[in-house]
Amino acid sequence: MVRVKIRGVSTPADAAFAADCGADAVGLNFYPKSPRFLAYAQAEAIVRERGAAHVTLDAVAERAGLSKGGVLYHFQTKEALLTALVERMTQAFRDLYVEAHGRMGGDASRILEAYLEAVTTAEEKLGQTSCALIPALAANPELLEPIRQFYQHHYAQLPNTPVGYEQAAVVTLALDGMWLLEMLGVSPLQPKDEKRIAKFLAKLATERFD
Repeated sequence: MVRVKIRGVSTPADAAFAADCGADAVGLNFYPKSPRFLAYAQAEAIVRERGAAHVTLDAVAERAGLSKGGVLYHFQTKEALLTALVERMTQAFRDLYVEAHGRMGGDASRILEAYLEAVTTAEEKLGQTSCALIPALAANPELLEPIRQFYQHHYAQLPNTPVGYEQAAVVTLALDGMWLLEMLGVSPLQPKDEKRIAKFLAKLATERFD
């Protein structure tokens, strides 16, 4: 029988999610001075300031004060670094989601409420790195795999919600649409509008409309 191990896990939320997805084991990384951690931080800074197109192994090594060999030990190519960066951003959002769900008692029926809270606080807590990564995601669809896996897991849980799959999916799609427009800087909504819509979506997330 094939056993699956997820390596590079650095938060309890990531470990819990890996176990929930069926992983047999996780590899933990708790050393903040690891070149892997430094590379992440510096790559995110470059993405925010100049865009994903300017993320190169040389640029990350220079900014982190590391040798290129030190970065190459963990990321053999720019694509590998960008993939890891997308995974890190996906995990950061997942942390918000898992944390909110935990405060709700971990009840499977409240996953949609937890998702709503995670989405509505993501911009404030995660910053603009995810927006700056969009061009890289469009140019290299393979980078989307961590995000695709997250959504496959999320949508698989929607039948457990009290409002049913279809209504829960509509709420998820509406939230994601609002978030995407905000990230792209093209949303016509004012903060008061977003709060009013989020309040309505919260109602849709808990009360079934037939």
